[in-house]
Amino acid sequence: MKALYHQYNGIYGAPKIHAFLTQKGYNVSVKYVQKIMRLLGITSVTIKKFKHYTNSKVKGVFKNMLKSMMLSIFLNFKNKLATGLK
Repeated sequence: MKALYHQYNGIYGAPKIHAFLTQKGYNVSVKYVQKIMRLLGITSVTIKKFKHYTNSKVKGVFKNMLKSMMLSIFLNFKNKLATGLK
């Protein structure tokens, strides 16, 4: 069982090892395979689900700083054009 586990780089868990063993003719249950794996200290690789990050400190809508800065530059340029580009 440990050789099969290492053959597949620790990805196989108890259900897949159980399926492999029953295919080879061994009469074992999934719970028995789990017990043996626990005794051998081997666990399968599990991939965690993606969890969206939320920061509870950030609240509300922020002011668009770029838009306000560009608006002020545009208004200054427009004012200089009106006064004759001094």
